[in-house]
Amino acid sequence: MKKRLTKLKKKALLSVFLLCIFMQQTYAQEQLTVSGTVSDQEGVPLPGASVVVNGTQRGTTTDFDGNFQLEGVPPDGMLAISYIGYAEKIVDVENRTSFDVVLEEDTALLDEVVVIGYQSVKKSDIVGAVDVVDTEEMLKAPASNVGQMLQGRAAGVTITSTGTPGASSSVKIRGLNSFSGQDSPLYVVDGMLINSLGADFNPNDIESIQVLKDAAATALYGSRGMNGVVVVTTKKGQPGPLKIDYDFYYGFQTIAKKLPLTNAAQFIEINNLAYTNNGDPVQNLRRGVDTDWQEALFKTGTISEHNLNFSGGAENSNYFISLNYYDQEGAIVGPEFDRYQIRVNTETRKGPFTFGENIAMSRSNQTRVNGNPFIDVVWMLPTIPVYDDTNESGYGYGDDNNSTFATNPIGLQEHYSNTSVTSKVLGTVYAELDIFPFLKYKLNLGLDYAQIREKYYQRAGALRQNTPGAAFLDDRHTEFFNILAENTLNYNQEFGKHSISALVGYTTQKDNFTFNLAHTEGLNGEFWVQDNGTSSPLTAGREEVAGLRSILGSVNYSFDDRYTLLLNFRRDGSSRFGENNQYANFPSVSASWRISEESFMEDSNIFSNLKLRGSYGEVGNQAIGNYATQSALRYNQNYVLNNQVVSGATNLQLVNPNLRWESKTTTNFGLDAGFLNNTLNLTADYYVANVKDLLLAVPIPLSSGNTGENPLANVGQVQNRGLELSLSYRNSINDFNYGISANGTFLKNEVKALVEEAGNLPIFGQGQILRTAVGEPVAAFYVLETAGIFQDQAEIDAWGVQPDASPGDVKYVDNDGSGDINFDDRYVAGKALPDFEYGLNLNVSYKGFDATAFFAGVAGNSIFNEQKWWSQRYDDNANYLVDDVYWTGPGTSNVIPKPIHADDTQNPVQASDRYVEKGDYFRLKNLQIGYALPEDVIGKIGLAKLRLYLTGQNLFTITDYTGYDPEVVGANGNGDFLNRGFDNGNFPSLRSGIMGIQIGF
Repeated sequence: MKKRLTKLKKKALLSVFLLCIFMQQTYAQEQLTVSGTVSDQEGVPLPGASVVVNGTQRGTTTDFDGNFQLEGVPPDGMLAISYIGYAEKIVDVENRTSFDVVLEEDTALLDEVVVIGYQSVKKSDIVGAVDVVDTEEMLKAPASNVGQMLQGRAAGVTITSTGTPGASSSVKIRGLNSFSGQDSPLYVVDGMLINSLGADFNPNDIESIQVLKDAAATALYGSRGMNGVVVVTTKKGQPGPLKIDYDFYYGFQTIAKKLPLTNAAQFIEINNLAYTNNGDPVQNLRRGVDTDWQEALFKTGTISEHNLNFSGGAENSNYFISLNYYDQEGAIVGPEFDRYQIRVNTETRKGPFTFGENIAMSRSNQTRVNGNPFIDVVWMLPTIPVYDDTNESGYGYGDDNNSTFATNPIGLQEHYSNTSVTSKVLGTVYAELDIFPFLKYKLNLGLDYAQIREKYYQRAGALRQNTPGAAFLDDRHTEFFNILAENTLNYNQEFGKHSISALVGYTTQKDNFTFNLAHTEGLNGEFWVQDNGTSSPLTAGREEVAGLRSILGSVNYSFDDRYTLLLNFRRDGSSRFGENNQYANFPSVSASWRISEESFMEDSNIFSNLKLRGSYGEVGNQAIGNYATQSALRYNQNYVLNNQVVSGATNLQLVNPNLRWESKTTTNFGLDAGFLNNTLNLTADYYVANVKDLLLAVPIPLSSGNTGENPLANVGQVQNRGLELSLSYRNSINDFNYGISANGTFLKNEVKALVEEAGNLPIFGQGQILRTAVGEPVAAFYVLETAGIFQDQAEIDAWGVQPDASPGDVKYVDNDGSGDINFDDRYVAGKALPDFEYGLNLNVSYKGFDATAFFAGVAGNSIFNEQKWWSQRYDDNANYLVDDVYWTGPGTSNVIPKPIHADDTQNPVQASDRYVEKGDYFRLKNLQIGYALPEDVIGKIGLAKLRLYLTGQNLFTITDYTGYDPEVVGANGNGDFLNRGFDNGNFPSLRSGIMGIQIGF
């Protein structure tokens, strides 16, 4: 029986085998072997062109002469022929075996329409310095805000970010252009003009981003164009049935670096030596405690995001609806952030009318970082426990035997509560009328509304030595209500080889701001509401209104797609300035010559595009408070008059009614070049920008009658000069596609003038360490110069200018020749702004697989490392670094002085170049690997797209900086020029590992 079954199995297998052979022979008989050539419109062969049986993976490439041969082609099939820089062509086989295919140049890149303000133009017609960001690559990097995504992707744009959940990024375009701190770019989101674009905006809704950099591009924004403009256009639906996309990712985030701090035993050894070296008795440090403050503060954070989009449309309408939820739990104890957003973008056309809106509504919750925990983990002693029940707060901190004035960083986050809830509406509603085919009117109404509720609750109990820990509650309510109304007429007409487009417009914008504060003390327990307070109630508040009224115009003339002339003009009137300077004019002129369209370039096999650009223009900045030119009085002030106490008023703040706008004139020369049918593209811009009438609060004495903030004055001039380069290359070999893009920016920044009436005296920033002076870069580090460590008394005697020093002390240079070391011996040891910034993006794909790697870096800047200052100053007890080789005798160290617990007059405390470090770094910002399942597989389960991916962020950094992170925003997270490059607890960028899925229906 078994033998019979075995024979039957063998016969069955043989039958199947024969059937397969028969089917294979039949299949082979039905297939064709085809051949042919692929060339361009001039008859030039295209080697390496891809020839694929459409809808399959079967294909080949052309040889050096453009010839190809392909077997197994169905007689009723189609061939897909493609070549980088040319439009793909589909050819029906129709039982033929020979083909001669001519490909046409793909002008999609040059014909791509981009929004550069109040107009949409073809990319090839751009005259000014405009970066069109590759949003497809940008959106591959999960991020909470647009700034993080933009970093390194546009030449001339400096972006620094932190790992703080919900924090905005610092964005600077073409250097530092303002002293006022209001030097961030203007953002234009679907036609709405706003001053910032933070984490309450969902960047996944972005369709395109253009960065406008020179005056030719930004002059139409006049008084708000000085710091550059970022134009954001959100997604719209496309004609067709309902399309549903769902994206989700989840990941983990950690702080990539820990400082090598001493443990308790190591700390006690060095600390005892420091006290002994000063002739003091050693501290009675607590034994049996060994706290790793970094380990206690740092943790593994999480990040996740859900995006659900619905889109579609018909012939005369479209819609896009998105739902978003973003959640980030910080990589240290305490901070968190989450965001909910819904967006509705629709557009309808009826006859000559078009109506639409782009509206986003969001609500975000943020638990903020308290204090400077990344300083306190260095400052706190390992002999102090995190928690201590003997203290009212329940947290450990310095005492008489473990003296330090650091604040418990864990208690800062857990014992204090600092939260904010932001509800926001941002969007535009518009209507267009096609008066004639060449003339269009548009009414654009915009709204930027935000309501912010902040609560800061400090529970009872101290967290710092000799510092009271009274309980109190601050409850703040802030409301922004900003509206925009724009009326514009657009004219577009062609007359043979002549093309004219023109724009005129009238706009008004009104900003309303209200603020209320309630404060109370004496709260008990966890019931932290205002009416639970028992003492010191306080209320405060204010309301401000500002307005801007503008007219604008633009004329763009082009001849034969070769020569272009663009004139822009805007006149702004601002309520922030006095009558003498309330209005200002902002003109620009620019021109381009598209050399590649000239007849003498017809035979060129090198350039597929070549254009020269030049521009000159003026833009401004109204970077002052709403009432900076109006005097204010403080009432309820008591005076003695005729021996009687009477109530009166006093001047609150002196003002300058003649304040002028900050203004910047820019000269820009640019080159756009495309090679090898635009597979290789180069853009270069050289510019000189002169900024004048810079606004700054100038310190004046109280005797002058000024009791409030320092009054503003137009104080100086700054020049920024730079060279920006962008290079990209893309190609494919059969199913293998690859591309590389890089950009680099060289920048030189110099102060030309300051307050002339005060003798052009320098302006000092953080701790008088950052200095801005004539002839120097903005934000230079001005510190004492060191020359090593004194090794013996003979060296001290020979040096001559530090007679009170002892062996092991720092040796300082007497730069002013006065015979002693003082403030005037300081010198410029570096600057906050880098000389060179760059970004590099690599991407490849093969069938369903894809990978992208994005790198970014800077060179030529410096950072003041306050963590190192605390660990090496010795006068105020702080932790030490294990790998510090400090001086213990002649020849042991010429870098780090001997530990000595001395008062702050001793030399280790001085701000010197010992703490100024190179800020250069090279970082892998984003690495992503993905796989999209084949359509014929996912189509069986009703899906249009299914892609899985893994992403790593900040996987490695090459740098000599010894702090946590070389990507430093500035002191206290402030990116203004006075604090730039000062690391006093900058929250470092996070290392992330993320898994994601993208599904389409």
